[in-house]
Amino acid sequence: MDLRFDAKNSPLGFKLRTIDHTSAGLRDLILDTERWSVRFLAAEADAWAPDRDVLVMPSSVAGVDEAGRELELAVDAETLRSSPLLTPGDDLDGLEEDGWLPPA
Repeated sequence: MDLRFDAKNSPLGFKLRTIDHTSAGLRDLILDTERWSVRFLAAEADAWAPDRDVLVMPSSVAGVDEAGRELELAVDAETLRSSPLLTPGDDLDGLEEDGWLPPA
C-alpha cells in the first residue's frame, strides 16, 4: 500500500482501528532516514500503558479512511496490546530482527 501524506494531510492524529474495532491514536511516525521510509507507527497506549507508546509496523496498515481520519489495521486488539512499548530514549536498533514485533 502506498500511503502519501504531506503537511496538509498528515496522518498524525488519525485513529488506528484494529479488525475487532479497538482504536488507538497515532502519535508519531518513526522514520528510517537511510531508506526514507516509515519504520514504525507509534500509537498511544495510555489505556494499558500510561506514558508509553506502542510500536506498530507500517505493513500492518490495511486501509485508510480519510473522511473518518482512521488507519485500518490488519491486526486485532490483542496483537496491538502485545506489541513493544516505546519509552522516550529507547534504542530501536535490531527490533525487527529480534522478532519482537508481530508478523506483518
